[in-house]
Amino acid sequence: MDSFNNNDRNIDGGITMEMEILIDKVLENRADNNEISLVEEWVAADSLNRKIFEQKRALHNFISHPGDPNEVDVEEALNKLHRAMKRKPRWTDWLWRSAVVAASVLIIIGITVFYNSYNSKNNTTAAIASNEISLCAPYGSLVETTLPDGTKVWLNSNSKIIYPTVFDNDLRQVSIVGEGYFEVKADKKHPFIVATDKGSVRATGTAFNVNAYPDNDLTVVLVSGAVNVKTDIGDYPLKAGECVKINNSLQASLSQADIHKACSWREGVIIFDNDRLQTVFNRLSQLYPVDFKIVDESLMTSRYHATFSGENLDEILHLLEIGIPLRYEEQENDSNSARRLIYVYSLK
Repeated sequence: MDSFNNNDRNIDGGITMEMEILIDKVLENRADNNEISLVEEWVAADSLNRKIFEQKRALHNFISHPGDPNEVDVEEALNKLHRAMKRKPRWTDWLWRSAVVAASVLIIIGITVFYNSYNSKNNTTAAIASNEISLCAPYGSLVETTLPDGTKVWLNSNSKIIYPTVFDNDLRQVSIVGEGYFEVKADKKHPFIVATDKGSVRATGTAFNVNAYPDNDLTVVLVSGAVNVKTDIGDYPLKAGECVKINNSLQASLSQADIHKACSWREGVIIFDNDRLQTVFNRLSQLYPVDFKIVDESLMTSRYHATFSGENLDEILHLLEIGIPLRYEEQENDSNSARRLIYVYSLK
């Protein structure tokens, strides 16, 4: 590695393997002068780099603690990290905010896993501050993580997943609010369950997309394998390529899925294909902090075709104005919400 790169961070908000190796060598006093200089330059280049380095150093010091593990105040260490996460970020880009959250979660996972392993080997017990991890993807960001069993999860904008630090012996269960794509580690003896506010998805080893934003239909799209979607009033087994929607009354509708359209968000793409305008606005309200009010009922029958990749909300709205046509007017949100409020009018 001849020079540092200020973008030496991966999509999870962590750092590249090359930089991680260099930092480990510095922390373990194995680095030469050139390697030390590269790390110092990388740390000085960006405040987030410094935060990541300090977190790695804290974890290194924790692991290298020479005394009795019971003397380590894990709860206080986690509390300090949580306080740091709550500070107002200085970045305006949502991706950096996501990186801070993801990096912080990775540190919590590292401390918890090591502490459990250390105490197991030494026949001691310890109370971890929490046996659950809550991972969030802020507006405008995508977050990828791997669960304790090896299952891979992608979180869409404005989404949250809660999962245990270690799955128990019977079930692998997580809960989600928002949207997530799951590639479940195969284990027929230990079912994998995704809980939502309207029902749950049960699998043993498969890939599927769950859209479970509040006040919206629960939509499950099965990419491969088989799953069973369970609600209080019925079970709905799915085969690959099928989709089920559960409304607020827990009524279900089954259909063939457009997998590319449903899962394109993982590449940062939003696809609308002959969708009603209300559906378009509902989707935008899931992904951006905005609410729409359609003033003219004639717009309800309008349908829209478009693919967006990288456009911000204002750019999308401008393209909607051209394509429908319509006009929109932003008004003050009386509820003191941070969400934008936009009224939509027909030009016809």
